[in-house]
Amino acid sequence: MQAKKKLKVGLKNIKIGNKMKNTECTIYIITKHGKTQTYRKGKGSWTQTSSRGIVRKMTAEQLLSHILPPLAGISPANIKVKYNK
Repeated sequence: MQAKKKLKVGLKNIKIGNKMKNTECTIYIITKHGKTQTYRKGKGSWTQTSSRGIVRKMTAEQLLSHILPPLAGISPANIKVKYNK
């Protein structure tokens, strides 16, 4: 049986009740090997930037398929969200 992974959420300088937009956040997935994939919301679509600098457009469904396994504890990656206002 797998050990449950605790999810750490840290949002600094955000007052409760403020609405956060997708365009104001950057999502980072850090693999167990230290490589970082970056996800940002642009005009009309999400973009993924690989650790090598390759930029790809992606849909919201594709983004979910990348971030759900680490959130569920299935993959050993870590997720960080940075608020960019």
